[in-house]
Amino acid sequence: MPANIMSFKDLKPEGVDGDDGQGGQEGGQGGGNAYSKRTTPKKGASGGYINHELQESRKCGQHCLNNLLQQRVFTEGHLADIAAQLDKCESMITAGMKITESGNIDATGNFSIEVLKRALKDSEYKIDLIAWGAEGTTHIYPLQFKGIIVNKQEHWFSVREINGKWYNLNSTHEWPHLIPSEHMEPLLHQMRGDGFQIFLPCCPRGTLPLAGVLPPNYRGDILDGRYWIKQSDVDNLPPPSESNANNNK
Repeated sequence: MPANIMSFKDLKPEGVDGDDGQGGQEGGQGGGNAYSKRTTPKKGASGGYINHELQESRKCGQHCLNNLLQQRVFTEGHLADIAAQLDKCESMITAGMKITESGNIDATGNFSIEVLKRALKDSEYKIDLIAWGAEGTTHIYPLQFKGIIVNKQEHWFSVREINGKWYNLNSTHEWPHLIPSEHMEPLLHQMRGDGFQIFLPCCPRGTLPLAGVLPPNYRGDILDGRYWIKQSDVDNLPPPSESNANNNK
């Protein structure tokens, strides 16, 4: 079985340190220094590029959405505002009942699926999230959406097709992981069997926003550039298991 698939199956909850580099600190594997290992693309650079935000605190929901859209669309404050709006609406429905905790953001800053759904729906892309495997959805071919959102043990991450290739954009991994196209469909079925929740982004435009190129508003400075990785560099990385073995020597 390919190492890419095993790295999904072995996913740990956020805040649990492991050899695969997953944990609550910024940057996941490699910590805060992970961004410093990247080369900032020059403004106007051509070629394929991947946007990949690394883990900061418990912002996996934010990272998941931005990595899916391949743009820095959402901030922690933006999602927190949506969570507060949902809490307010729910409190009106449950008037008279004593509710002491938010159902849309927990004490560590982890956002609910309802927050992610509302954020995508209210964005300029008007994306609906479909729970794949729910009643009436098992006939849907998931790869047609060019991206998926995955949840396991309160951790969110996205998988995205970019320039005809699929990548695991988990924010707790130091680099995106290339997934061979022929493994994608069996991988999704395996993940469902392993208890992962899979959500499909249904966009009225037919597909997700353009991916694989630097955006027109790209500044080319260190702050903006750290989120971008040259696609060819990712494709030449060793499989996750080999990379982890080298890092642990």
